[in-house]
Amino acid sequence: QKPSKLTQLRVLLYREFLARKRNKLLMAAIVLRSAVFFLFLGSMFFQLGVDSDQKAVQSVTGALFFIMLNQAFTYVVPTVQTFPVELVVFRRERSAGIYETVPYYFSKILANLPIDIICGVIFLPIAFYMIGFSNDPDVFGGFVGIMVMIVLFATGLGYWVSCLAPSAAVALIMAIVFVIFPMIPSGLLINLEEVPVYYIWLREASPFTWSFRLLMLNQWKNYGTIQCTNDDMNEGLCNADNRPFNDGQAVLDFYGIKSGDSIGFVVLAGLTIGYHTLALLTLILKTRFAQGKLVK
Repeated sequence: QKPSKLTQLRVLLYREFLARKRNKLLMAAIVLRSAVFFLFLGSMFFQLGVDSDQKAVQSVTGALFFIMLNQAFTYVVPTVQTFPVELVVFRRERSAGIYETVPYYFSKILANLPIDIICGVIFLPIAFYMIGFSNDPDVFGGFVGIMVMIVLFATGLGYWVSCLAPSAAVALIMAIVFVIFPMIPSGLLINLEEVPVYYIWLREASPFTWSFRLLMLNQWKNYGTIQCTNDDMNEGLCNADNRPFNDGQAVLDFYGIKSGDSIGFVVLAGLTIGYHTLALLTLILKTRFAQGKLVK
């Protein structure tokens, strides 16, 4: 008698946890990489977020964008190699009736998700407080929440690309395309209001656009007054009567970010579910197509 889907999921989860436990070197490398990156980023942008002046607006915004970029690549790139390297074993075991596609897919998600989230947030306080984004615990909580959402959609996107790709090498190439193209109109490299009309669909469908909007709202919405320092005045950036950025709202207006963009949490959740749905459907279709070829 064939085991139930729940039994299949439980056994596959146990196998995934064992595989993770055995691969201690990979886990150590991920943790070390994250620690080094956030220490470097914190030292590079050290305390620029504290009482920001006119020049610091660019630096703080760049730091937010680069943290988003790193978070996305950290979870997309390893994930895209998941299914291509296991496809032969998966097809053999599934053909033997050991398990079905749906429990197999969900075992991957559930086994990796807790570790991915922990690794994604454990070193965030280093960068957050070294850069000096804010002393407000609500701002820090929002920052962590957005980073978790980036981990979730990045792994979902990675699984979808992984299911689409015919090999691990092709998956890496596809991952770069699926990350870089949607990241261009996300708000830093080009102003959101300057995106050509024929690319508005890409801007609005991009998880990076919504992540950047959320990070900017979280940082600048209630920031208060932005200084015009003597250095700023000496360099002609502002004077007593004219400041490009009077407060955090002026920064948001400059980048074309609206208060209504806080709906981004809902959008990112929807995109995450969509990516996983597409990934599962792709895996099912690939499996059935391979079975059809074998029958012929």
